[in-house]
Amino acid sequence: MLEGALRLKKLPGMCRDAGMPALALTDTNNMFA
Repeated sequence: MLEGALRLKKLPGMCRDAGMPALALTDTNNMFA
């Protein structure tokens, strides 16, 4: 596990509760615009 082991089903609710308006999932060391 390079970065962590967060449950994906819990992620949207956690972000919403933290007041985050958006969420992005990327591969390690890769982000393309």
